[in-house]
Amino acid sequence: MSRRRRQLLVAATVVVLVGAAGAFVLWPRGTTEVSKQEALDDFRSRAAQTGSGSASDAARSDGPAALPAPGVYTYSASGQEEVKLGPLPADARPLPATVT
Repeated sequence: MSRRRRQLLVAATVVVLVGAAGAFVLWPRGTTEVSKQEALDDFRSRAAQTGSGSASDAARSDGPAALPAPGVYTYSASGQEEVKLGPLPADARPLPATVT
């Protein structure tokens, strides 16, 4: 194999690999909706694994920056979010009525 042909083969391989890596990073990924109970079960299992402090410790009222108790909350939402990945066009996604 000639030196020139080998260089072209290496360059083509690099272009393909960079293109595949870029597609992997920039390709939009979907989401999976979970129920409130599934979110709560996941939260409780993670809290048990990490041995986090009690809810009363985290929810102490130490002034205006006090944190709510750890848990799963449901909030109302309206509007949309805009997602833009690099040079790809922006994608507007409506928010659901409630967010858990």
